Amino acid sequence: MLSLHWLLFLLLPLFFSLNSEANDQLVFRYHECNDDLRNFIAGSPYQNNLADVLKDIYSNREIDYGFYNFSKGENPDKVNAIGFCRGDVSSNDCRDCLRASAVLLTDRCRTQKEAIGYYDICTLRYSNTSIFGAMETKTSAYYFIQNKTVVDDAFNLTLRRLLDELKSTAAEGDWRKKFGEKSVKVNESNTNNETIYGLVQCTPSKIVLNVWIQLIILGGV
Repeated sequence: MLSLHWLLFLLLPLFFSLNSEANDQLVFRYHECNDDLRNFIAGSPYQNNLADVLKDIYSNREIDYGFYNFSKGENPDKVNAIGFCRGDVSSNDCRDCLRASAVLLTDRCRTQKEAIGYYDICTLRYSNTSIFGAMETKTSAYYFIQNKTVVDDAFNLTLRRLLDELKSTAAEGDWRKKFGEKSVKVNESNTNNETIYGLVQCTPSKIVLNVWIQLIILGGV
């Protein structure tokens, strides 16, 4: 059974193969700057700590399972950051994605102390508050690239079974990578006989357990 601390924070219907090249997937899908916290001043210790901790994440070559949680500095200028990559992405592509995210996120959230950005293959988040091991309900996002025109009982049943299976697969993964992906054909009674591609991933259990990603990819036969 999945822990209540696992948070569904990203639901992305995407129309690309899970095995396509990672470089083709570097599209900055969504970002959010938190305007509720006090902003930092350019050249301040906070900005310097932010630059340092983001560099620590995307330049780290010791971690090979796609999850980074680092801090830099001391309060009130301490920065906490999390970098998280999809389980089927190589370490090099993961770091490239996080590096690109660090550039764009700090450009679009120029003075905000907290921000989060989503690529198809990685997520980057930073804050001046504690974000390690804490459930967060505000950093969720979902979108549709294309609406599905026909949803019938066969489709919904196949989708539910697929996600239940993938949740169990992800939950049973080792402490470094909890990840599952699979594609299934919709039952023949479905008029379009579509294929559903699913992916579920959780953060490493020995580090922090607060993220549950679902990627649902709907395509033709």
